[in-house]
Amino acid sequence: MPILKTEILGTNIEINYEKNEYDKLNNLIEKFKLRLSQFPNDGRASSNQILFLAALKTEDELETMKKKINLNTNDKSLQNKDLIIENLNKEKILLKKELEKIKSSNISSIQDKSLIADGIKELEKITKVIQDRIKESIK
Repeated sequence: MPILKTEILGTNIEINYEKNEYDKLNNLIEKFKLRLSQFPNDGRASSNQILFLAALKTEDELETMKKKINLNTNDKSLQNKDLIIENLNKEKILLKKELEKIKSSNISSIQDKSLIADGIKELEKITKVIQDRIKESIK
């Protein structure tokens, strides 16, 4: 396993790495050195203190990024729920229109009134199911 030698805060460090990870490791080290340079090393703070401050700053940025990711995920989830609700509402409206057509048609001229009544009941059941789904998706 190859060894990468680098200097951080005046200390030589040797890091074992996989051959295919060299560029990634080198890039991470450069970013870390850049982060360390944000904390002045004028002799008043020890290397450990500077490393600790850099680690705290990294943790803070990580927490901020996690919160942003969670917010984005929640926004997408709400958008999906809104779309589902919208589609279910459209379906409900279409079924209501169909139900009204059936109710307003001249049922007396149709020989099998019970078949029409069963159809109306079935449409009402479907409408109820859609309303329940809308309520569930809002929760």
